[in-house]
Amino acid sequence: MKKWFYVVAILATMGCKKVEVDPYPFINGKQSKMTMKYEQDANGYYLVPIDSNSFSNRVDIYVEASQLIDHYKYNGISVIEAEFDCSSYWVLGILGADLGIILPLYQPFGSYRFPTGKPIAVADTFLPLDQFKNSMVPMVTKYGIYLKEYFDGDMYKPADEYKPEPGMLWSKKIAGPIPGYFVDDTISVYSKIFWDCSNWSLTHPKETFKTDVIKIIFKSK
Repeated sequence: MKKWFYVVAILATMGCKKVEVDPYPFINGKQSKMTMKYEQDANGYYLVPIDSNSFSNRVDIYVEASQLIDHYKYNGISVIEAEFDCSSYWVLGILGADLGIILPLYQPFGSYRFPTGKPIAVADTFLPLDQFKNSMVPMVTKYGIYLKEYFDGDMYKPADEYKPEPGMLWSKKIAGPIPGYFVDDTISVYSKIFWDCSNWSLTHPKETFKTDVIKIIFKSK
């Protein structure tokens, strides 16, 4: 009889154990978006000007996503990462002139110098990079970036260049280099936001990421 009492007592204790439930992680719901500081046409394409004579055009893409509640922050910071992909690539070396770097040449011990002490170049030389010929270069690299809180500025540092909506974090992805022959061409840029919500990310894997897309038409400056 005593053994049965112990079993019942253990089962009762286990049955009354409090089960912790991870709270919903987002401050204002699961939201994210990409945007650019350019006009859009009637079809939603961003009209992005580039230099048709340059192989090194670069443009800024801004991304923002919902903040997490304090329960999921690490040292008070929401850990949110954005990864990218794009629909277009270009190939190094197909035009010859786009595959190399220009290096300045200096005259040892005899060069004129800037007031800072840096020597002034007397000539330039072109260094070809044939080992990279036919390599495919994406318009937007896939490497991820982490989002941050908006800084409103103070007397020592200016405000951030982009202000997200309330309750959102933000970051910037630089697209490029973009060759000038892409004028009048279109590309799509994709982003994938991942919120690190600890155990909630494991139990709700489809709820802790979101994809977005923007479409771009390159125009001549």
